[in-house]
Amino acid sequence: MNVLMLHNYYQQRGGEDASAEQDVALLRSHGHAVHFHPVHNDEIKDYSQYEKGALWFAPTWSRRSYRDVKSLIRGHKPDVVHVQNFFPLLSPSVLYACREAGVPVVQTLRNYRLLAPCALLMRENRVCERCIDGGLWNSIRYRCYHGSALQTASIATMIATHRWLGTWDSMVDRYVALTEFSKNVFMRGGLFESRIVVRPNFLMHDPGTGYERRSGAVFVGRLSPEKGVVCLLEAWRALSEIPLTIIGDGPLAVWCADSVRVHSMRQVKLAGAKPSAETFEAIKRALFLVSPSVCYETFGRTIIEAFATGTPVLVSDIGAGASLVSDSVTGLHFEAGNAADLAKKAREMVSDPDRLGTWGEAARREYPEKYTSEVAYGSLMRVYGDVTGGGRSSSPPGLRG
Repeated sequence: MNVLMLHNYYQQRGGEDASAEQDVALLRSHGHAVHFHPVHNDEIKDYSQYEKGALWFAPTWSRRSYRDVKSLIRGHKPDVVHVQNFFPLLSPSVLYACREAGVPVVQTLRNYRLLAPCALLMRENRVCERCIDGGLWNSIRYRCYHGSALQTASIATMIATHRWLGTWDSMVDRYVALTEFSKNVFMRGGLFESRIVVRPNFLMHDPGTGYERRSGAVFVGRLSPEKGVVCLLEAWRALSEIPLTIIGDGPLAVWCADSVRVHSMRQVKLAGAKPSAETFEAIKRALFLVSPSVCYETFGRTIIEAFATGTPVLVSDIGAGASLVSDSVTGLHFEAGNAADLAKKAREMVSDPDRLGTWGEAARREYPEKYTSEVAYGSLMRVYGDVTGGGRSSSPPGLRG
């Protein structure tokens, strides 16, 4: 199969980028011709003042991206175009270029940008659904994107315009949600259920199970407010008996270091960002992984990394993470943002080693069933086969409600 893959990189690399690259590698490893067309937000730094001013309109429609994708389709003649992320430089204009060329489109829903300017559905470090339930004007009122009403209005205009045009339904053949949880959020936001399939992220290679002798807990992720690191360290002030290794970097790195020092948390090790191999080693040596996000994650890559190594997970009770971890089966849930409950559940995790081992075994069993490259390849081929063999869905254009 001939695939054109489109992806817009942000200035700070994240899980979306790694997942998009994995899909490219997966397809190529099975002999498919993949033309990967990335654009990167770093190029904005070199824009003229006029070009930066024109960026206000770019999220809604990029003439350059429209022309580029039309040219790519003419040159590569893809069977399907797979859009990983179009914000902000590619824009929904690429969907129209594909429709004009008669090429079916698959789009992965890696964040909630189709529903709200804040792709995390988060405000003041809490889940916020006002754009879904009360209208996009709420995002402008609260300056939800970079603290700017003007920038927020740019994205709200993109969302509202393409809702009005029916773009999300008439220009995309299949959406790929990463979990049932995120699928349900998008359905509440107006996407048709018949257009959405669930296909989780995956690991390209099996890292192998963890060690028999383990100790402590591990956190892996970006050190940022939405990942729950403030709650994490608040909880660990009361957990001197459980060592914690924190792997990652981000805007709260300095705050984390100060908090560990001020509160004399000698049981907490700030390891910084680590290569994948070292990260897996840390997970394999830990009794459990902590995933304390306070936002609606669309997935939780570190959770399946833990599952693959037979490591149970202590996860906040909201978003995709909670849907990935079965409470008292592959780990435990705690109340999101509640440091006292996190500390209580962490003690419960380590209180019964035999039970913890049983949870780890259950987690490992889920990995080959759901998160291997073989499973991911089969599910992706089914999606591509559906849109290339059956044509466009007969669902009417436009958003519900």
